[in-house]
Amino acid sequence: MKEIIYLDTGILHSYIAQHNDGLPTATSNERGEEIQDTNEEANGFQSRTSFEAKLKSGKFEIPVLLKTPEGEFKVVIQPGKFATEKSVMTQIESGKEIISKQLHDNALEAFVTQLEDEGKMHEIASGEMEGKMVKVKSNFKIIDFKYLKKIIQPQTLIDFMFMQTDKEMQSLIKEIDSTPNKQERTRQKALINQEQSKMDKIKKDKKEEFEKIEKSINYLIDILPMESFIVIGNAIAPLKNEYLREKANELMFKYGGASSSLTVTLVGKVTKKITDTNMPEFNKDPFFEIPAILNSVLSPLGIIKKGDLIISPIAIYFE
Repeated sequence: MKEIIYLDTGILHSYIAQHNDGLPTATSNERGEEIQDTNEEANGFQSRTSFEAKLKSGKFEIPVLLKTPEGEFKVVIQPGKFATEKSVMTQIESGKEIISKQLHDNALEAFVTQLEDEGKMHEIASGEMEGKMVKVKSNFKIIDFKYLKKIIQPQTLIDFMFMQTDKEMQSLIKEIDSTPNKQERTRQKALINQEQSKMDKIKKDKKEEFEKIEKSINYLIDILPMESFIVIGNAIAPLKNEYLREKANELMFKYGGASSSLTVTLVGKVTKKITDTNMPEFNKDPFFEIPAILNSVLSPLGIIKKGDLIISPIAIYFE
């Protein structure tokens, strides 16, 4: 049984219409509280996605975007140590429509089967793939840039990362202050100040790294046509919110783990192969080179790499 999380009903409507001389109608009976039977007929359609952080004394991970090693500060000083098949939707043109998801789900089965029977469904290969329909099953990562923007708060992240280390440092300073021998106390304070300077430098570097990521995300939110994407195998696919059956941030929270062993199946059309991830030089056709800036911003974040495919998704599902 398929658990569909994304379904482009616009493409399926076209498929259904071309094979059934138009969209078949879905008729449904509904009994209200006033015990009135209503019968509505519609030519309708149904459009119906981790952040994951590990904090441990300087260790921090955001799946896809960032992974920093665990930091450690040691100071050796004595004394002390350191279900239903129908839904209701409102449309301006036709008002209330009662429509069945079963129509779309069945159409997806027929759509995929027909393409396979006709030999038009392909697996991703090293040859020419642009314009071909593909079916990919692999591990995946959901990216929701608006959700990531909420996560990336540089100073707050620094506070979490170094929380335990800061506590240990303060505890050690108190022990040093209680040392009765003034000369020994002065020596120990000098050592602890050296370690504090090292830690402050690491904090500064980490904060600058987070600020760079924050700036990149804000830029991408402003210019990208979609806010959420799925990375699957060596491909990336933009997700239209109206075709998601769950919100993208919900999917990222549920399935965003970088070590997840879950696999998902994506059916879609390859639209482009990424041939370069460097910043364009704007010396040949500046106007047409501007879109290539996207690749140079996405690549350092680990979202795309040279040779990846961009796929226009039709369906994404677990099975």
